[in-house]
Amino acid sequence: MATSKLDEPERPHEREAVNAMQDGRGSLAWRISSRCESGACVEVAPTTGGVAVRHSAQPEGPILHYSTAEWRAFLAGVQSGEFTFDS
Repeated sequence: MATSKLDEPERPHEREAVNAMQDGRGSLAWRISSRCESGACVEVAPTTGGVAVRHSAQPEGPILHYSTAEWRAFLAGVQSGEFTFDS
């Protein structure tokens, strides 16, 4: 199966995590928010190099991987209200 550039993570730790998830060598402990009522939410799982994120309604779909520093920066932004939108 051919892969596109979008399927290939640029950082080595991402490639390792994605390869492990895709070929069954790794078993991730996926977590979903208790506030997810629709079943169409994001799931997160800790990895050796950070955090993996996927769409709960498409568990076989794409998996994003963020380093620990990237994840912490994202969480800090959430906690500070950086992503709050006016309705």
